[in-house]
Amino acid sequence: MENNKAKKVRVTIVQPLFDSWEFETRLKKCERLVSIALKNKADFICLPELFPGRILKHSEMLWNLDTPIFFGHSWPPQKENDKWKNSYSLKLPKQENIVRQDKLVLSESEKAEYDSGDEIRVFEINTVKIGVIICHSLPFGPELITFFVKKHFDLVIVPALAPAYHISYWKHFLVVRAMDLGIPLIFVNYAGNKEDDGVIFGGGNSSIILPMPIDCNNLTQFIKNKDVDPKMNFLLCLGNTEEVITADIPLDQKNYYRERKNINRSLMSSMKKYCYEMIDHEDK
Repeated sequence: MENNKAKKVRVTIVQPLFDSWEFETRLKKCERLVSIALKNKADFICLPELFPGRILKHSEMLWNLDTPIFFGHSWPPQKENDKWKNSYSLKLPKQENIVRQDKLVLSESEKAEYDSGDEIRVFEINTVKIGVIICHSLPFGPELITFFVKKHFDLVIVPALAPAYHISYWKHFLVVRAMDLGIPLIFVNYAGNKEDDGVIFGGGNSSIILPMPIDCNNLTQFIKNKDVDPKMNFLLCLGNTEEVITADIPLDQKNYYRERKNINRSLMSSMKKYCYEMIDHEDK
């Protein structure tokens, strides 16, 4: 990984097909896809929410990787009467312990099985500070934004098991959050359209979203940009098939929260208003 002064980080996104909750099936798929990911020599690998579904220790191959990997899993109860946690963790090479982020905001369907987390972790890989917002937590909690800005994160990972019918909503909301936080977002979802208990999961569209339009390198360009279109903030956006892809994410776009005195608030408001209008349009 290049250091912060080099202003970029190389990331591999693994977007699996959501086709089964059966653990052994998912673990084998995870091993296969991660084997492909390793060929791209990224600084770290990102898996989606609850994938493969248990601690990577169940696979010697996955646990002993030479590349840092973020993975989704359930965390068992630690005390009597506790529930499971929906967790996302970082496994670093040659370290037995993992750094774990528990899902902070649960959907109604999750509350019967899971407890919510109570703090936000700071993940660090070679001086790059990374935050995690798990799926349903993304649309909620303005305090999350304040905390992330104060901690000066370099990027945020959003692992998800997003319902397919909400994909358009997600794409626009991710742009809003990238602008709110002023840093790149990595959205990691499942592909496919699998129905489970009446909800259709999958839909793919794993993405990398930048806080400013892709053709802007600095705040001055951003302020002068008159084209308000969320699509311009996407560094990449996958389709709805099983994919493994690597990208270099720039970390040198200005964080507008850190440049509040110079930001054109009218332009920022118009971009966010446009995104919300697109969300409303897609929902109708």
